Amino acid sequence: MAARNQKNKRPKQKKNKRKKPLSAGMARLVQRLPELGSSLPQKVLINPPEHEKMSEVILEFAQPLLDISDDEATPKAIDFAIVAWNFAIIQEQSGPQTLEEMMRKTAKPGTDEATIERYKPYFDMLFQRKRELFPDNQRMILDYEFTESRDNFHLNVVSYS
Repeated sequence: MAARNQKNKRPKQKKNKRKKPLSAGMARLVQRLPELGSSLPQKVLINPPEHEKMSEVILEFAQPLLDISDDEATPKAIDFAIVAWNFAIIQEQSGPQTLEEMMRKTAKPGTDEATIERYKPYFDMLFQRKRELFPDNQRMILDYEFTESRDNFHLNVVSYS
């Protein structure tokens, strides 16, 4: 009887794991990837299961800025946090390059010293936050999109390590 039961058993079919469709915002980011040209890494993964979502990481990282920003300033707070995130990773990977050096190299032409000094405490605070909350996360932000609706906002992020 045992042989008969084994004979009549159907082989288990593998479940077809359907990938979650990309959101409209993420689809736009994926379409923009070729525009990045030579800065594009060889392989970009979209929502890899073994990594935390970078949009959630950035929102948590940016929380102190979001706490002091009104709705109108929220996109600028996110922009600033993403620049600080990438600066923090560059600093971690390249050694003791000073924040002032990085800011001068990447600032818009004509940015004065007073502006750099005004933003330095915010960078310092975010660098410390990166070290404390996300010490092992070395994923750089390649591109992002911030969208707002009446009641909330959404952040899509493309990153690589």
